[in-house]
Amino acid sequence: MEDMQKNKRKIDELDAMLSDLRARREQLRDQAEELAGKRNRLNDKADELRTDILRIREQRDSINLEVQQLKVQRTDTRKQIVERIEEVRQLREAINERTAGKPSKDLKMLRKEFENIEWEIQTSSLSLQEERELVEKSRRLETQIKAHEKLQRLRERSEELKTTVGSLKKQSETIHQQLIDKAEKSQQIHERMKETITKLDAIKEQADSLHKSFVKIREEAKPVQGQMAQVADEIRLLREQALVEEKRKKKESEDETRIRMEKQAREKAKRGEKLSVQEFQLLAESGMESQD
Repeated sequence: MEDMQKNKRKIDELDAMLSDLRARREQLRDQAEELAGKRNRLNDKADELRTDILRIREQRDSINLEVQQLKVQRTDTRKQIVERIEEVRQLREAINERTAGKPSKDLKMLRKEFENIEWEIQTSSLSLQEERELVEKSRRLETQIKAHEKLQRLRERSEELKTTVGSLKKQSETIHQQLIDKAEKSQQIHERMKETITKLDAIKEQADSLHKSFVKIREEAKPVQGQMAQVADEIRLLREQALVEEKRKKKESEDETRIRMEKQAREKAKRGEKLSVQEFQLLAESGMESQD
């Protein structure tokens, strides 16, 4: 009896220990789940930031491409300005050469004089000498007119080039301003991307730290689970032993009762007293066992 009580106390102690271990395991499981939840939320936020970084980088690269294209346009425009200015300089030299010396007559006057001579040659009755002189004079006038027309075209071309240079300079200034604006915008976007990367690094660091804590708690839970299994096996073994002992005790008690009842039945039989069905069966079974 004392052994059974000792066994029961041991089982109760182990049950209490198993309950404590189970509570500790649940506590560690709750902590692990909480850490995993925080870690997963941080990882989701990190994924969002990675998407933002890709979008910002694409935006920055697009603007940088525009900057490169604007630089090409600016270089081309400046080259055109230099070429046009050089052409204007050459035209100015040509104009200066043609206007050097005595100033020639006005183009309008030259044309009028040329037309008059041509009319006179065609309508007047002239001697051969007079006609030759007028033809020679007409030729000189025509040469002067052509020179004047050439000079006028040079001046017109020069003015046209000056206008073009002015337009190109304005275009160059516009492109330069666009370059400045785009470069500033690109820098702003780049700074925003750097800030986002810094946030991402911080979140990754937090997520890594939480994951390490999560793994640590999972490792702490392993020996607890092992102890639980060990204690549960010990409890099972003790309960099996207790059951065996209980059955043994029960059989001993049943055997004692049977022997006592059989003894009583024999005494009653000797005295000639009437036996009960149970007593009769006991004596019958006892006789059969004796024969066996």
